[in-house]
Amino acid sequence: AQEQTVIEFAGSLPLVWVTDDFSESARSWARDRGPMTLLVSAPGALSGDERARIGRFVTLQARQTD
Repeated sequence: AQEQTVIEFAGSLPLVWVTDDFSESARSWARDRGPMTLLVSAPGALSGDERARIGRFVTLQARQTD
């Protein structure tokens, strides 16, 4: 139910999606959709590397809207 809710809400927006694990269906959807999508598997607190990865993704999105 959570995956379907996120998929429906995301629409045509870029997306950073953080959760414990992704189904193959969610991974396929993210790979095939047009807007940039970052899937982050994190069963606990985000590591510094993962936070930096998200920061780079957000920075790329901001540059595209300028």
